[in-house]
Amino acid sequence: MAARLGLAGQDRAQASVWNGKQRSGGGVKVVNPGTRVEALAEDNPGPAQWVNVTCDVVVPDEPGVYSVRARYAQAYQGRLMTAEGRAVPQPEYQDVLGWWMVDRPEEPGPESTIGTIVVEA
Repeated sequence: MAARLGLAGQDRAQASVWNGKQRSGGGVKVVNPGTRVEALAEDNPGPAQWVNVTCDVVVPDEPGVYSVRARYAQAYQGRLMTAEGRAVPQPEYQDVLGWWMVDRPEEPGPESTIGTIVVEA
């Protein structure tokens, strides 16, 4: 599964965090090679595992309170954001960032909020 992260009020996600099609844990592997959905995943022959991922979210420099939201997407592509994955150059898959509002014309709602950023003057 892949998750998209961004700020409330934006029309696209800022980052795609990918767990590698239930392959989390293990070395880096290419999945769907040679197709338009080619991506990196972690090569784990066993069941999926919890892994730590990181990504950057750009916050406006204007004072305000900004909700950070997340939603899943079944677009099985994204950037592998574990430490091992970040060590390998990867493209940013613009198509999957559009999953932000694919079935929600108003964007992910407040129930999708995973954090809040406060920018002070």
